Amino acid sequence: MIKKGILKVWVVLLINMFIVSVCWAKGEVERIKSATRILSNVMSGPEGTAPKYLLSHARAVILIPGVKKIGFIAGIKHGKGVIVARGKDNKWLPPSFVTLSGGSIGFQIGGKSSDIVILLMSDKALQKFTGNKIKIGVDFGVVAGPVGKEIGLSQEDLYKIEAFSYIKEKGIFAGATIAGSLLSHDEKANQNFYGIHITFHDILSGKIPPLPPAAQELLQTLETLSQ
Repeated sequence: MIKKGILKVWVVLLINMFIVSVCWAKGEVERIKSATRILSNVMSGPEGTAPKYLLSHARAVILIPGVKKIGFIAGIKHGKGVIVARGKDNKWLPPSFVTLSGGSIGFQIGGKSSDIVILLMSDKALQKFTGNKIKIGVDFGVVAGPVGKEIGLSQEDLYKIEAFSYIKEKGIFAGATIAGSLLSHDEKANQNFYGIHITFHDILSGKIPPLPPAAQELLQTLETLSQ
């Protein structure tokens, strides 16, 4: 009887662990879907011509939907998103999860949340992201990205800038400076999503995990928009 009781306990624990892991995975899937949504929104319409051009030359893109803010002027509380880099063959690699905390943004109209897009333009800027925590504006420089049809930079000058950033809030889209925010890799989310332990550094090094449908959709959207 005791053995049967112990067995029942283990069965219940395993079922609960399975349910929890499925719920976590759903959370990561929603983050990927939201990232795909803001990517499409930012790159669409006349205002998206310039960021779309930058995306076609970028080495990586960071997509953080629904960043929660505090403060009356420009506070950022917390955000969860993904970083997607290009490989040596210039193809987009699987997304890796990141979190954003602290700092400030240079554009805000009082909304409760904002979508943020950061385009990394050089391999040097991308390599800085192999560390666990990266402080925007300190570890690499970010400038407000141009909107509309004109870039206003030669291709030579384009690569002298490490990163461009954008924000969309209450339907309004603009380039925005982001200072002092901390970006951290979310390896727990990676494991929940892919089902294996994998880091952003692993992905950059060529370790390609099996791609869930949501990741495939994001990569296809990136491929289409960056042509």
